[in-house]
Amino acid sequence: MSDIPLATSWFKRIGSLRDPALRRTFAQNELYGADASAVAEALDVVCHRVDRRRPGGRETLTAFAPTLTNLDHIDRVEAVRSAAIEEERQASARLLRCSTRQGHTTNDRLQQSLEGAIERDGRPLSLGERRALARQPSRSTLRKLLRDPHPMVAHLVLTNPRVTEEDILVMACRRPAITSILHEVAQQWFHNARVRMALVFNPGSPAAISVPLLGLLVRHELAQIVNAMDIPPIVRDTARQLYALRPPLDTDEVADEPVSERPES
Repeated sequence: MSDIPLATSWFKRIGSLRDPALRRTFAQNELYGADASAVAEALDVVCHRVDRRRPGGRETLTAFAPTLTNLDHIDRVEAVRSAAIEEERQASARLLRCSTRQGHTTNDRLQQSLEGAIERDGRPLSLGERRALARQPSRSTLRKLLRDPHPMVAHLVLTNPRVTEEDILVMACRRPAITSILHEVAQQWFHNARVRMALVFNPGSPAAISVPLLGLLVRHELAQIVNAMDIPPIVRDTARQLYALRPPLDTDEVADEPVSERPES
């Protein structure tokens, strides 16, 4: 599959930007900078590059990932998805197959119940008090806030310079999941391989987050997803398709080979 001008410009511009935040901003602007059909076509090229392990593909998809999984941009992403399906662009349609508002369905009763909120004198602290604590450098306080149910608190915890990768994994692995918390984790820490796997492995992750992140997984990681029985079938089926497309590495992957199973119709 030959590259098209729009995709070629993405590879060049993103490759020239060293700052991940600048790459992310560029990708977000590009999502809106052309009509949905052109974006779907260019994303198709990006996905093919990733599948064939060609230069530029993975870093370009990484730049687009936070926008593609962000509910704030779901209307635009859903328009690109519709164009990809209508024009039979299989790679980009697969990437965005769950990118709908339905795919972002939330189940945040834990947030409403304040389960996991820090208490003082037998009462849960107010949202303002917890947000103030999340800005502090205290490690002991941060550890207590890892299970706070409110996304505004989670956002502050995730951006606190004292937070560690292990802290983020606690938030990403939480079960039962709070969708809005997983959304915050995906936006802030999507670039981290262990966090990506934790998000996809969490059965409570919305498919609109999990499926686009599958494109960033390597072959042996995809095999693990295929073999995980508690993950939604549509996520496992997408992982199975990507596994079949990716060329094997020179290393032995027999231990992670997906079990034989009839694909989802």
